[in-house]
Amino acid sequence: MKPSKVTVLLIATFCALWLGMMVEETSSAPQIDWGCTISCTYWNACYIKNGFNKDQCPPYPSNCDCSRFAG
Repeated sequence: MKPSKVTVLLIATFCALWLGMMVEETSSAPQIDWGCTISCTYWNACYIKNGFNKDQCPPYPSNCDCSRFAG
């Protein structure tokens, strides 16, 4: 069964926000870059929705390290 877009987006958003908060708590200068959080959430949702196939997603967000949000 293929997950719905809403389900994937909600899971990706929750994971991105949770990981963003973990990074914020452990960094010396705590800040969340909401632009990167939103961009990475969208990109990771596409990546998961397409069965971990990067070729079917838009370009990787520039100036953002999305690897800490998803593999």
